[in-house]
Amino acid sequence: GGWYPREEKKLYQRLAYLEKKARERYPATLKNVRALIVPHAGYSYSGTVAASCFNLLSDASNSPIERVIVLAPSHSVPFHGIAIPDHAKEYKIATGTLNFDTKNMKKLTKSFPFISSKSIFNDPFNTEHSFEMECPFIEKYLSPKVLVLPLLVGYLEEKDIKNGAALLKKYITPHTLIIISSDFTHYGPQFDYMPFGPTPDALSEIQALDFKVMEQLFTPSLSGFLKTLKTTEATVCGKYPIALLLALIENNSLGPVTPHLVAYTTSQESNNTDPDSSVSYAGIAYANDTAITSFEEQSLLAYAHKILLASFIKNPEENLLLPLVTPFMKKKCGTFVTWYGPENKLRGCIGTTDSTHSLIDNVRIYAKEAAFHDSRFAPITETESLFVIPAITVLTPFKKIKSYKDIIIGVHGIVLKNNGHQAIFLPQVPLEQGWDIRTTLEQLSLKAGLPKDTWKDKNTTFEVCEGYEIK
Repeated sequence: GGWYPREEKKLYQRLAYLEKKARERYPATLKNVRALIVPHAGYSYSGTVAASCFNLLSDASNSPIERVIVLAPSHSVPFHGIAIPDHAKEYKIATGTLNFDTKNMKKLTKSFPFISSKSIFNDPFNTEHSFEMECPFIEKYLSPKVLVLPLLVGYLEEKDIKNGAALLKKYITPHTLIIISSDFTHYGPQFDYMPFGPTPDALSEIQALDFKVMEQLFTPSLSGFLKTLKTTEATVCGKYPIALLLALIENNSLGPVTPHLVAYTTSQESNNTDPDSSVSYAGIAYANDTAITSFEEQSLLAYAHKILLASFIKNPEENLLLPLVTPFMKKKCGTFVTWYGPENKLRGCIGTTDSTHSLIDNVRIYAKEAAFHDSRFAPITETESLFVIPAITVLTPFKKIKSYKDIIIGVHGIVLKNNGHQAIFLPQVPLEQGWDIRTTLEQLSLKAGLPKDTWKDKNTTFEVCEGYEIK
């Protein structure tokens, strides 16, 4: 009744609202999702982030899910091990009933670190919200036939984590989904954690800390994650469930998966009812898919803009500028950064076709190059920097073609070369200008400092690539 609606109709309405809001704010499509890290705060705080993760399951490419393993932390009852409610067969919520995987629950309790929750002095499931908050989403997005394996995770040694993952591996198939219930940094007096001073002044520092912790989830590295938690003392409530997931990835329980940042926010941004504290919420998916999410795209664009703004500051703090560097951002590729002013007026565009450096490194370099060193334009001023908008083009390696007739307008980036002269158009340029192939090649010839008909010259050669524009 407090954290989410207790009445069936109101709960359905809230879930539908969160689904719609998540699709608007954090749109993403990923194939073959194997695991999700989802927050568990009240729906008014973290519900949109949670919905953004569960929305991924609507993609028809995902394998039918037959079993869900939920790994959630115990907040109020301390114990050593992983608790299983082996006395229960189902879990009833306002919108339906979740059926437990009772057969395998009983099997697991025979081997430590798995234990019966009834063996603990005060059964931790009785007062724990971290599992409960995920249940309405599971009931909404998954088949009523799906079996749920509920695991409440207490304190674990590193050896317990690895042993627990090895035992769980036996119950994981391509039709198993892992759900990790966790929030990230808990900051403020009530959490006794304030290394950066008062909130909300510390929000940039909190984000940098979250990203430092989450970087280990994108490597991914169990030892790196545990070491980072120890050195930073970051207050991640689901640290042991997350550690189990990393161990499952390392022992190949999930097969080849790529991590993706689907959403990220804080309680300060989503529902600022307590100005003295902040809790961070992240939606992270592990999928057999290398695509980029909308949130990752927007993070790159925001990074380019921060780099530009920081150029006018004497000593900017680099660690506060970086986004969470995801696998897509580490990809080595040709990259161009373009700046647009009011009315989509071009204000600079510079980049490289070379695939030597990563996308994130290229954005850092060419955000400034395009702003200040495009010879066609005056440098962007400090006043302008507040209003210009970036676009980032990611390029595949260029390859030589036999004839201009092989060029596909709107698909190919084009390099024209003749007698020591050359020029390049990104894939989107002809489309933005409304040019056909002839006009495109004439303009490309002129850009190379050559007569407009040079493209017809038998000594003229062409190279093409494919491009992906983020804007």
